Amino acid sequence: MRRYDFRDDSGDEAGAIPPESEILGSKTHHFFSDTNPRFKLLFLSKSKFENDWHSVPHTHFFSEMFYVMNGEGQFFANNHTVDINSDSLVIVNANVEHTEISTRSENPLEYIVLGIEGLQFDFGPEDRGFSVADYRDAKMEMRFLFLAMLHEMRKPGSALKKNYCQNVLNLIMINIMRHKSMGISISPPRKACKECARVKEYIDQNMKSDINLDQLAKIAQLNKYYMSHTFTKTYGISPINYLLEKRIEECKHLIDSTDLSLSQISSIVGFSSSSYFSQSFKRIVKISPREYRRRVKTASFRRLSRDVVRHTQ
Repeated sequence: MRRYDFRDDSGDEAGAIPPESEILGSKTHHFFSDTNPRFKLLFLSKSKFENDWHSVPHTHFFSEMFYVMNGEGQFFANNHTVDINSDSLVIVNANVEHTEISTRSENPLEYIVLGIEGLQFDFGPEDRGFSVADYRDAKMEMRFLFLAMLHEMRKPGSALKKNYCQNVLNLIMINIMRHKSMGISISPPRKACKECARVKEYIDQNMKSDINLDQLAKIAQLNKYYMSHTFTKTYGISPINYLLEKRIEECKHLIDSTDLSLSQISSIVGFSSSSYFSQSFKRIVKISPREYRRRVKTASFRRLSRDVVRHTQ
């Protein structure tokens, strides 16, 4: 994905909104809005779920809003799985762990996502921290609004972009309230949670690197003992144990999908030694990595045998 900030000097000429296929490029636009002091639009991005995209659950200190332009997939958050496809609108509150995947390689997910700081969504009595709504009956207006923001960011110069996009965001909010019974409360993010979310996001994106508490404290700009205590209070797990669990999940993925040796997997994922990897794996998964691989191969063989029998009947 290509990323560049709010000041876009790409040289694109202003004009009528072009077809979706011409403007859905992998670009992320960052900007801050001073038109509304209560919340600000942090970025606007277009993403496409390619075959080499390994989806990992993650969190942000800001809320996110996805509008699916094309494709089919699934959205995962807080132990819930929801099918999504063209004209699904996904809204995720800050600090809610989530991810998304394509379910059909020939029809990958393609969506526009907004990052919004300081905006908290109230999803009702069964609030799960996210919402997925079908906008096929209002797709003309919603697609126009999201594409209008994306097209605005392609124009040269930056004088009016933030005002334009903030006002379009307001129109999107009105459409959301009209379409679905959803209360919207606006609240400033708490600093501690914001900084902990930043640490969590850093771990999600860099878990294979050498990471320690001093490094995480520097990223959060907090005392390392205070950062560790606040992180644990916020997420129910210490930052180092969270890092270990993320690494073990990646190890399980590599054991499931490759023939790499356990020592190779241990090194790739970031463990300092094979013995530490084995100890950590057994503590978290309750079986050794060798036994886990044996069970995976046994299960795969049984599935293959059933498929062979089914096709020969």
